[in-house]
Amino acid sequence: MQEGRWFAPGGGSFYNPPGTRHAMRSNNAPLLAFWALLPEAHLD
Repeated sequence: MQEGRWFAPGGGSFYNPPGTRHAMRSNNAPLLAFWALLPEAHLD
């Protein structure tokens, strides 16, 4: 992230802070990815 090296998270999830440029690549392996934009929680 932020122009850093590629990494393999090994499953699970990871967090990108707001404003961070990010990308994914799968090379020759199939890729199944889910993406979600969670709304900000409002606790009243």
